[in-house]
Amino acid sequence: MKQYRLAIVQSHATQFDASLYCRISGHTEIDLTVYYIDPGKEAPFDEEIGRKAAWDHLAGLRYHCETRRRGLRNAFPFLKQIKNGRHDLVVISGYSPWYYLIAAVYLRLKGVPVGLRSDTTLETDRSRAKSIVKSLVMPWIMKLYSTGHPIGSLAGKYLARYGLPEKRQFRFPYTVDTDYLVSRCRRYRVRRVRLRRILGIGSDSFVVLGVLKLVEREDPMTLLLGFARFLESCQDAHLVLVGDGPLKRNIQNVIEEKCISNVHLPGYIPYSRLALFYGISDVFVHPPLREPWGVSVNEAMACGLPVVVADTVGSHVDFVKPGETGLVFRRKDPQSLADCLLGLSGGHDGCRLMGERAQALVSGWNYEATEKSLIAALETVV
Repeated sequence: MKQYRLAIVQSHATQFDASLYCRISGHTEIDLTVYYIDPGKEAPFDEEIGRKAAWDHLAGLRYHCETRRRGLRNAFPFLKQIKNGRHDLVVISGYSPWYYLIAAVYLRLKGVPVGLRSDTTLETDRSRAKSIVKSLVMPWIMKLYSTGHPIGSLAGKYLARYGLPEKRQFRFPYTVDTDYLVSRCRRYRVRRVRLRRILGIGSDSFVVLGVLKLVEREDPMTLLLGFARFLESCQDAHLVLVGDGPLKRNIQNVIEEKCISNVHLPGYIPYSRLALFYGISDVFVHPPLREPWGVSVNEAMACGLPVVVADTVGSHVDFVKPGETGLVFRRKDPQSLADCLLGLSGGHDGCRLMGERAQALVSGWNYEATEKSLIAALETVV
């Protein structure tokens, strides 16, 4: 059996990719090296919320990675190190910032096949001027890449629009360790009633969950205001808003000023404990104003929750089958969100059935499927 040499270049470890790389490291057909630009294998400091990510589930993961030392003078020696790895394919996560594009040019000139992992969608080109510039420049940039690796359908359309046809695309999604989440969620779900009681939530209450940064981009205010309108019709409903950020004080003020009851703000939660909140909830809501994918949607569906997402969340195209796995609401529209929640709150059995369908759908977006996609790409370039 042939073993392919695969390299992946990205800025830092993520809470979902690191587990994937650990799994790939044990694959008989792939010899994997991950090159981190900065700050490396450790969880990054999140500038938006002003704290380091608490990805405690990554402790003990082992896979081959190399990290570039800080400083501009170390940039090009690191590129030479990647080239000397004699990889069959180097997949680079994006073409921005400049270092990624320089890496693609350098490796292509050295005869190394390069792939582009992309989460960019056509919906990001809202400016006509930006769209015109991209139509002139992007087809030339796409010529650098032997393969395209979109995270989902919208990203695939973007690559095809600018010169990477579908036959050269091999999906490399943002996915999660479903086995890890499902096993932990099951343990919490059997204690659902007791855990709810600790939070002051009734055993039969309808619980809405949001897991997001409390920043303008993720629009937690629409979730809060949409829940407030929904609460008028479903007075025993509860909102659990997990996360931290600069808008936390504003959210607390709005809750007090508008007398919105049944809202719980547990703050920032380490990754290993997130399954607790998925386990006690009935529906998951994701409201960002711009989000190319939305990994928390994967997590919620893996834990058996139906999802309600804004139409700006890229994963809705692949994941949300209206009335089957969830619903889509208009961005920044609290009433649209409230109407969706009202449609789901009619009965726990219907919501549970949608959650089961959501779980079945997302199970196809697992690490095994990603491995097969990467092997197909390697076979193509070799």
